[in-house]
Amino acid sequence: MKARSQGKEFVVVTKVPKLYWRIPRLDEKARLQELGQEEEASQRLGEGTTPQGRELLRKLLFGCEMGVREGKSIRDMAVEIQPQLLEFAMLRKEWSLLISRLWGVGFDQLLEARPYFFAVIVATIAAGNIDRKKRREFAATGLIDSAPVCRGS
Repeated sequence: MKARSQGKEFVVVTKVPKLYWRIPRLDEKARLQELGQEEEASQRLGEGTTPQGRELLRKLLFGCEMGVREGKSIRDMAVEIQPQLLEFAMLRKEWSLLISRLWGVGFDQLLEARPYFFAVIVATIAAGNIDRKKRREFAATGLIDSAPVCRGS
């Protein structure tokens, strides 16, 4: 915003309390570029999908994760989510696109799969997410280096 005074333009300066002053980090520019690249990558990942479709897939995966954590088998979870997959059949192409991009499953194979097998794939991905999260938590504790390595005979 610029202010005029006798034909000259001046930049309006707003006073910021000293409490809110901050010195930028040395790697601030690199960090912002990295964040921009991450945001760009997530936008490319979501191309061709709707926010509602992504959210419904996320909820399906979360429900499967919770079921597997409770001790249900992947087959039971597939049977449980199959009606939801049939209800939202119009999102099948979107979900197939996201799954193929995120987990490397063939897009054409997902589109041609019967609803039950699609449900099994979704439940298997959810179970894999649990395993991945456990490994990440285990690695964060620092015990991964000191854990004994067991090898089959």
